[in-house]
Amino acid sequence: MASSTTQDTVPMCESEEQMPQINEVTLRILAKHLKNWQQLATYLGISDVEVSRVKADFSGSTDEQVFQMLIIWYRNFDPATNRHQMGTELIHALRRVSGTESLISLFQAGNMK
Repeated sequence: MASSTTQDTVPMCESEEQMPQINEVTLRILAKHLKNWQQLATYLGISDVEVSRVKADFSGSTDEQVFQMLIIWYRNFDPATNRHQMGTELIHALRRVSGTESLISLFQAGNMK
């Protein structure tokens, strides 16, 4: 019997109004709960070189490594990018990482405070 994937179990936000705001506080909270951050980095388009640099620069704290990787992704967006596009990209990447179902649900519910 095949197991369900995150993609099958977590609904997407339909509109801009439903997508929670993404900011550095949201990313900091996400970083605290994310375990397989290097896999997520790949799905967010962060290069292996950037991941290696983050790991070396912040070797004392995994939470800080995750946060810095997310900041690299976040800062690659044009300031005019709408939050729906940014949130959709983040959720699509999270869906590809196993064990992120509850994290996606928290994010979509706007509970990343």
